[in-house]
Amino acid sequence: MRRGYGTSTAVVVTWRETPTPFRCTRPSLKGLPPALVVLAGCDLLRDEGRAYAARLREDGVDVDEVCYPGQPHGFINHGFPAATPAWDRIGGWLRSLLTITQHD
Repeated sequence: MRRGYGTSTAVVVTWRETPTPFRCTRPSLKGLPPALVVLAGCDLLRDEGRAYAARLREDGVDVDEVCYPGQPHGFINHGFPAATPAWDRIGGWLRSLLTITQHD
């Protein structure tokens, strides 16, 4: 069996045949919670991420989409310089969702 980029051909074929929300195969994405879609500009999966964000928007889901130009897949987990502003963005986005407003 051929191997490449850490996986086998059989695994890749199975992955491609498996319906996932990432590839937008669900008939509707209505009712999903708000989403932050963080994209890396040089990621081979960037366009799929954009398509996912577009589908979420089309189905009425609140979506924030941000792309970090010039970054490879996984940049946020590998200490690339753009990871710091990305983590700041993620933290701010989560804080905005989790902030509790106190009422008198």
